[in-house]
Amino acid sequence: MFGLLRLLARFGAVFLFLFLEGICLYLIVRFNENQKTIFASSAGYFSGAILNQYQKVTRYARLEKQVETMQKEVARLENESWKMYYLGQTKTDTAKMRIDTLGLVPMYSVVEAQVINNSVSGAKNMLTINRGRKHGVFPPMGVITSNGIVGIVRHSTEHFSSVLSVLNTQTRISASVKGKGYFGSLVWKGSDPRHAWLLDVPKHNPVHPGDTIETSGFSTLFPKGVLVGVVRKRWVPSGESNYLIKVELSADLTHVNQVYVVKNLFKKEFDQLEQLSANE
Repeated sequence: MFGLLRLLARFGAVFLFLFLEGICLYLIVRFNENQKTIFASSAGYFSGAILNQYQKVTRYARLEKQVETMQKEVARLENESWKMYYLGQTKTDTAKMRIDTLGLVPMYSVVEAQVINNSVSGAKNMLTINRGRKHGVFPPMGVITSNGIVGIVRHSTEHFSSVLSVLNTQTRISASVKGKGYFGSLVWKGSDPRHAWLLDVPKHNPVHPGDTIETSGFSTLFPKGVLVGVVRKRWVPSGESNYLIKVELSADLTHVNQVYVVKNLFKKEFDQLEQLSANE
């Protein structure tokens, strides 16, 4: 109570002045048409400006939520596309394993992730993503974007994973020429982040600039048909029997933010089969 009295004693004149100013403003606007019009116009301008700023803030907040929702939806659609892809590859009823509404077990699923660190200037470039063992991400798993391949999971912790980038001289990915079936190993020779090289394709197989390169499906890392890039040059070095094919990568790895980790749901079974074959 005493605090309020002290406040009134100190600022009472100011409050009285503002109160009287408010009454004067009301009377002027109430009984003068010109001033009423000016006041309405000014009030409309300032309220509109305030509302516009408010809408910008709320729209930005909604946009973040929409982006998150879209990312989840894209991941869901990617999962569905892998399911449909697997269904499309099944030729006989004897291969069908009926457990879901589609009638078959999907072969792949994806985990959406964000890139939180990325290097492109060295010879052994890596990425770090914000998904780890807690999210079902383990090495080695393939990593892609909506535009093409990114790399292979190298290590995983509980919440994060490091990814061996396509732009790493140690990376080798099985790739093929779309529609022709010729396959080889995709490697990166350093220095140029926009191009890689497809090796081991015999020279008697016709390959031309403009041909599309995609994953071959000859590993458990990537499904067949994930976009890799486009042939820009190809030649046969002197004394060699295989092409040297320069591929422009479809994914710009210098500006990659959102990625998808590809989970082969049958990898354990494939690994067991390969181990049995190796022990024979």
